[in-house]
Amino acid sequence: MPDQERQYLIVMRMQGLWPTKLGGFESHRLRKGGDLGHVDRSRSRLNRRLLGSATWAQEALGEIREMRAENFAMELEKLRDRRRTSELERRLAEGPRDPWRATRHGPLREVILTVKREWFDADLTEFFGEGGPTREEQFEELAKAWLLKHFGADCVHARADLDEEAYHIHAVILPRATTKDGRRMLQPSVHPMIRSYEKAQDDVGAWFAEIGLKRGEKRKQAIRDALEHNKKVRKAQQAGEKAPGELVEVPKHRRHVSPRKWREEQDRKLADRDISSRNGKPQLSPGRPTLTPSRRMPRLSWKPPPTLRTDGSIPRRWHCPPTVPAPTPARLRRRRIFRFGYSAGPLKCCDRRHARTPGPNSRKPSSR
Repeated sequence: MPDQERQYLIVMRMQGLWPTKLGGFESHRLRKGGDLGHVDRSRSRLNRRLLGSATWAQEALGEIREMRAENFAMELEKLRDRRRTSELERRLAEGPRDPWRATRHGPLREVILTVKREWFDADLTEFFGEGGPTREEQFEELAKAWLLKHFGADCVHARADLDEEAYHIHAVILPRATTKDGRRMLQPSVHPMIRSYEKAQDDVGAWFAEIGLKRGEKRKQAIRDALEHNKKVRKAQQAGEKAPGELVEVPKHRRHVSPRKWREEQDRKLADRDISSRNGKPQLSPGRPTLTPSRRMPRLSWKPPPTLRTDGSIPRRWHCPPTVPAPTPARLRRRRIFRFGYSAGPLKCCDRRHARTPGPNSRKPSSR
């Protein structure tokens, strides 16, 4: 299909980010760590910073420390004014708290904006020597404007990576918020684009429509519609009424896989295929890889539990398994002396709760 007729999809993805991960994020930006197997080092010099300062990570971490200290001082001052001595001592022992609510995603957000590589490669502006911005420049200007419109100063960092397979933009959002009691917090839901992921997808699709891009498939909405339709059909069938239609197939939920994990999975498939070919076995199909014999789990042998005797007692050998050495009578006698203050005569390993009858050589009970 010609490029003029084909419509490419704008890709926008958000994921949670913890402040402790900013160091690794910055290290990957400088190409000093992380997954660099897919990076073309000869083009790393073309990467450019779009928003934020060069020390944005240190500044963000410093601001979070200030939030933590200010909130702690404010909380202690209120407890002093209310004369809550016990709570004040407890909070002093606990120390400052993180300025965000408990979350499994992290208080920060990383935003990624990109399009398929073919859309950028089909740009012939420079080839024909035409004036005007290229597709990368148009995409970059629209991305910066969209980030500033919806996040403003909370977008503490944005950069364009040109040394990977496709041109893409990374951005980090520091969602600042102030609660009713005056505390400074990190609250992602303060931004409508973070609070509603589908609304963000609709908005970014309309924003980039002027350069020929469109929103991706509404897969979540299709899943909800299919589930709701099947629910109505089943309800009508159970009630003996006319169903609004037949049951439809629910679209499968597609889970995003990071490029790093995808490459690791591909490397594992290739390694398994190579090992199988060396051993003279048929190669594995790419769609259904299996583990090599060296990676298979060994079969576990199962033994039945000990059976009880007819009188209900457990066989004597199960009191002291042969794998666990039985304590000697002398050691048992020392334990009894230490615990009760006197010995109880010769002790048996399997009968430790017999009558406490002092032996002829045992020590008398303490008068205390």
